[in-house]
Amino acid sequence: MIRLRLPFGCIFGPQPEPPRGRARRPPAPSASPEERRAEALLLRHLTPRQQDTYFHHGWFEVRARDGSLWTIHRSSGSQNVRRTGAEGTQVFCTYLEDVPRADTLLVQKLCIEATGGRGLPRKCGATMCDEHLF
Repeated sequence: MIRLRLPFGCIFGPQPEPPRGRARRPPAPSASPEERRAEALLLRHLTPRQQDTYFHHGWFEVRARDGSLWTIHRSSGSQNVRRTGAEGTQVFCTYLEDVPRADTLLVQKLCIEATGGRGLPRKCGATMCDEHLF
């Protein structure tokens, strides 16, 4: 059997069954094609455990190189990233205008993994402590 792989991970031919135990939620019927494509890309970059918490609870965790734990929420507005480390919990904020939400979540995840979150804007009380990354 021949399987053809195209850009963006599209595969024609018989599709393998998803692994048992991992629930897949159907895409929201009102989601635009851009939103569905962005979420598919995000899911390819999440581990099975991250996918599970994303589907069931609307968030996933990322462990940074310094050992801090970051939680990225799908629907907490622009202040959707929280870092828990030795010094307590900090709230970070990223707003990307006219960008699918899942693309923002993926950028946040990759920024945390690559730089430990340097560049993510942080909320300190009512003021922003860092410049926007974007």
